[in-house]
Amino acid sequence: MKFLSWNVHGFVGGDGVYDPDRIADALGALAPAVAALQEIDLRQTNIDLVAQLNAVVGPHCVSAPAMGSGGQWYGQVLLSRYPVVRHKIHDLSFNDAEPRRLIDAVLDIGGSMLRVLATHLGLKRRERAYQFEIIRSIAMADPSMPVVLLGDMNEWLPAPRLARRLLGASAQGTSPVMRTFPAKLPIFPLDRMIARPGALLESAHAVTRERQLSDHLPLMAQLNMDALHAMSQDAV
Repeated sequence: MKFLSWNVHGFVGGDGVYDPDRIADALGALAPAVAALQEIDLRQTNIDLVAQLNAVVGPHCVSAPAMGSGGQWYGQVLLSRYPVVRHKIHDLSFNDAEPRRLIDAVLDIGGSMLRVLATHLGLKRRERAYQFEIIRSIAMADPSMPVVLLGDMNEWLPAPRLARRLLGASAQGTSPVMRTFPAKLPIFPLDRMIARPGALLESAHAVTRERQLSDHLPLMAQLNMDALHAMSQDAV
């Protein structure tokens, strides 16, 4: 099962062109079962771009506006091929910095429950430290449920340290060598996926062929479905 995280930069590519259609086309080609997208910007359009993106991944969607109102907002979305059993949006905003959100959703993956946390964290270290503590408290409230945390973390801590800090001792994260920013010449591993338990995370890679479509590369991971279903059976 393929998971994807991608900061789409308001649909503006490295060439400076605003083009939501090519983001949708790329999503269709990558064919993730679940996609977390950051920097969705609907403030300058009357077109329902989320529905357009949802059509190539969906049919299920959770939106998390951080700024704006009505149909014109800026924030993030979680798109899923699998049903969303329940969801909640948590506020991660810190002082007067840009508002941040955490999507907290439980997906029904063929009868197995998987918690998915999708976010876009802040730029400053103190801001992220505050957000880390909130995410950890949310994730550890139900330590028995398998969970995947993904998004633009704006962080380059070593993978094991970051994974343990956010999801506990049994978590595993994508490696910092998977650099995703800036897309034209990636240096920083700002985009991450972390799974608990670590056996869920089978493999991951940055998708370099999409380097013209945003300032971030998409991060794609393969989740181990057998491990997920085995955990579900053990919990019964």
